[in-house]
Amino acid sequence: MAQQTDKALRVGTSIVSHLSDAFYEDTARVFEEYVTNASDAFATHVRVKVTPNIVEIEDDGEGMTPEELQHFFYIAHSSKKAGEFRELRIGKSKKAIRRQIIGQFGIGKLSAYKFADVLAIKTWKAGTMASASLSFSNLTSKEYIEDFVLEVHSEKADPAKHGTLVEMTSLKQQVYPKIIGKRLAKRLTARPDLQIEVNGEQLKNDKVSGKEIKIDEDHPKLGHIKGTLLYSDDPDYEDAGVHIRVYGRMVNANPRLLRSIYNVSGAMTLTQRTFLDVNIDALAPAVLAHRNGFNEDHPLVGELEKWVKTRLNSENAAYLRDRRDETDKLQEAKVLVTLSKRLSGVKMAMSVPGKSKSQIMPGRKRIRNRAEALKEADDIIAKKDELELEFKDKKFAFDLASLGENGDAWTFDEKKRSVRINSEHPLFKEAKGRKSQDLYALETAIVAIAFHTSSKHDEFKKNYEELARTAVKKL
Repeated sequence: MAQQTDKALRVGTSIVSHLSDAFYEDTARVFEEYVTNASDAFATHVRVKVTPNIVEIEDDGEGMTPEELQHFFYIAHSSKKAGEFRELRIGKSKKAIRRQIIGQFGIGKLSAYKFADVLAIKTWKAGTMASASLSFSNLTSKEYIEDFVLEVHSEKADPAKHGTLVEMTSLKQQVYPKIIGKRLAKRLTARPDLQIEVNGEQLKNDKVSGKEIKIDEDHPKLGHIKGTLLYSDDPDYEDAGVHIRVYGRMVNANPRLLRSIYNVSGAMTLTQRTFLDVNIDALAPAVLAHRNGFNEDHPLVGELEKWVKTRLNSENAAYLRDRRDETDKLQEAKVLVTLSKRLSGVKMAMSVPGKSKSQIMPGRKRIRNRAEALKEADDIIAKKDELELEFKDKKFAFDLASLGENGDAWTFDEKKRSVRINSEHPLFKEAKGRKSQDLYALETAIVAIAFHTSSKHDEFKKNYEELARTAVKKL
């Protein structure tokens, strides 16, 4: 029986649409691929311009020779090795740029198929301008990849000019530059040696208010781990979750990692405000080719999950302790403010310029400017000795104190003539749960002062009524 042979497997042109649709469902990833290419080419500036009819991505990197441009269009082939460091001096620059290479899979150029039919590239290097244009519809009209011929043109150019211009035309869908800019700012590590502009606006991440913890440690199996853990003040922070970078580029957090934080201490109350963003280069072997997650069967992913749980368990517990302490401080300030308004001649206030007073008080859905509120609380607590009420020719001060669950609701310090309200008393805790501990403290202070200025029941009742009505009038 005769045996037939062929010198190579043949690849159908439909592979282009299959790879693009499978790997680049998010349009922002298309831009991410080309910005990454610019970074690997030692660009210091990338300009993205989006109009209804054309998308341009231009960089000032080293550019490509005609041969390199030809190789650029090879599918699933790349001369780059992710993770390695390269150093290059471009043009007249006196200082060499040293960078870690990000790309490696050789499929990023196919991402343009997602929203454009025509991909044109012009690139300048060493006094030569090379150009090529690829029509995806012409490509896919062929049966096999090998039947399509890509022509690369070249001509002489200014030796000082270098860089690459990518143009995408015959757009298949609308591109929203604000969304693209926002996604790129989050997914690509911001660094001073690479500026990225989208329609003239330089990308930058907004500063998020909250508690920030720097992470910089070595793991026996995951190697160096560096990044940030943020507990946002916003209880519904839109970017909450676990985000892992490899060589500085975000790899979407896989569902298992996100679910894992539900199992750590305090996670139910912190899930929507926790933002973990770390770079772990050792995870490179576990990254899927489209960088949209990890191979969950890889042993390093299991190590990653263990590390996330362990680290978050520790940090969540510490954060919740600090948060409770801060909340107690805010609540104490709230009590003192209420006592100052209702009983004392000294007026205290708690507010953030331009914000509603209610927004910084505990119990609200959103607490804005928490750091400013805590500073104001410190100032109020520091001045609590100034709070004083003169009643029946006697002076009284006020204070909150931890006297234990079995302690009295209040005690009186004869030396300081201070009413000490027990913040651990069951009734105070119940009032605290109802966000009305300040009114409970006011009632307790009135009872204590009426008691210490009365010698019999009728006198106590009269003094209580006078103090209570005075407190209401002052409101």
